[in-house]
Amino acid sequence: NTDYDSATRDIAVALSIAISGNAYLYIERDGYGDPIGLYWLDHRHIKPIYPLDGSAYLTYWRYYVQGGQYVDIPPSEVLHFRRGIDPENTRLGLSQLTAMLRKICLLNAADGYSVSILTNMGVPGLVVTPTDKSVDIDDDAAGEIKYRMDKASTGDNAGSTIVLSHSVALNALGISPEKLSLDKLTAGAAHFVFAALGTSAEALGLPTATKTYENYPTAIKASWTFGIMPVLAIVRSAITRSLFPEFALDPRKYCLEHDTTQIPELQEAQTEKHKRAIAAWDANAIPLNVFLEETGRAPDDL
Repeated sequence: NTDYDSATRDIAVALSIAISGNAYLYIERDGYGDPIGLYWLDHRHIKPIYPLDGSAYLTYWRYYVQGGQYVDIPPSEVLHFRRGIDPENTRLGLSQLTAMLRKICLLNAADGYSVSILTNMGVPGLVVTPTDKSVDIDDDAAGEIKYRMDKASTGDNAGSTIVLSHSVALNALGISPEKLSLDKLTAGAAHFVFAALGTSAEALGLPTATKTYENYPTAIKASWTFGIMPVLAIVRSAITRSLFPEFALDPRKYCLEHDTTQIPELQEAQTEKHKRAIAAWDANAIPLNVFLEETGRAPDDL
């Protein structure tokens, strides 16, 4: 379209599929009704509208815009990509991240807790009590102590010297990140989230105890196989089903395929390919010209 290129649009579509399990493109048409552009619709602002009596599967898509206003778009004008079927609403898909929401919340909570600890001079929290039990600290004095300690131990002032007018004891409130073993908790949760997205920490170059140079190629290939290729299959299916008829192409006779020949991780290793060809030749399962082609030589012209 005239606002952004296809690469930008496709990244937005992939993000919507990963997060929501649904992605939407608005079909722009010319004066003759022919498609001339595709615009990404934010999955957070669109929902299906349909009669509750079941008389129609889908009436239109309601897309909310700024100011609380909305636009009702006919289904024929929206290209809908979805991952599977949401049991709660069969008109929608379902993201694999849905099952990982608790683990995502754990990661967010652990990250926020670690940040708060760092801004508080590495101390989880403090209870301030007078060392002399006979001394009563009134509200004004308690407020002054809290103010001075917070000011000197948080933010850019963390590590500053604190001078108090009262003799007090400082007792830690809560558990430190080390005792909580946050690194182990978050590492386990992160692996599940990566798996839901079809990838892994190894493939993303993140530190992990199992990362080696030997398993890195396998991790990359697995990310293509379980992460990217399923999304491409969703894209192919939606385009074939909804856009092909717009160009007088019968989806039952034509199909869309992605060219993966330039992706090294998806190509069969030459050694394995040759072994398979030799085994098939020995079993008289393939003709000579196919055997020669599989082993990288010119097919037999005979």
